Amino acid sequence: MMKKWSLLIIILLVFASCGTNAMTGSGPEFPSASESAESSPEESFASVGSQNAAAETSTVSAIPARTHGDTDKIKKLSVMDAFIAVLKSDVVFYKYTVVYEDEDYPYKVKEIKGKYTLLSELLDYWSGEEHLNWKVNKFTIVDMDGDGVPEVVTEVSMGGERLVFHYENGEIYSFSFVYRGMNLLKKDGTFLSSGGAGCTHFYKLKFIDGIYQEIEIASFCDGIDRINSKPASEDEILSFFDKQYEKEDVEWHPYSEKTIAKDFAAAWRKIK
Repeated sequence: MMKKWSLLIIILLVFASCGTNAMTGSGPEFPSASESAESSPEESFASVGSQNAAAETSTVSAIPARTHGDTDKIKKLSVMDAFIAVLKSDVVFYKYTVVYEDEDYPYKVKEIKGKYTLLSELLDYWSGEEHLNWKVNKFTIVDMDGDGVPEVVTEVSMGGERLVFHYENGEIYSFSFVYRGMNLLKKDGTFLSSGGAGCTHFYKLKFIDGIYQEIEIASFCDGIDRINSKPASEDEILSFFDKQYEKEDVEWHPYSEKTIAKDFAAAWRKIK
């Protein structure tokens, strides 16, 4: 039992500077479908992560409604150049928002909706919504689902928000995660997600039609320990967590709007 308490203390220290909401969705939510000319997508996903949708109380101008993306432009670019175009706000991406019925684990999806947006528009919207200056601080490149095509993860100021960008069939899709929802990101794409010291998970991501699913690889929550969805002993879970912490962290790179093309290309070449 003392071993587990030691692990809980470590996790508490990791998240001491974070907010209390550990659900992976953060930042103001996009306007609802009734506020936009674009209808919400019809996809439904049984366990599509753990994103929390905030109440829609915004009086800020909505992000421009678009009925289509920049697929034709993106298909003419390499994957690397497509990501650079998104980070420079030269092309739009599809930002999904997942609405959950409540905040109790396991989370039940109520609705999945989204919007085409430029990165600059999304940051401006979040900034106006919360009267703060949201901006990208840094980025990393990592293959999160093991398909050979890397994802791009950016850290956004005001709490360490993560934006994950995924390329698929000429589109770039994105989901947001709060810091506690995606932390200790490793080069093999695994990461830690925590609802507090008493409920901690390690996940990988899987993508289907642009929508992500969190694949649990280990968890201890409310006294129940699991590895690969199978019951595990305390010693087994602690040994697994020790090995997970020892994995190599992703390499983060500073984000500069003026030099992002050069900086991103250099980072891309290091992993390809």
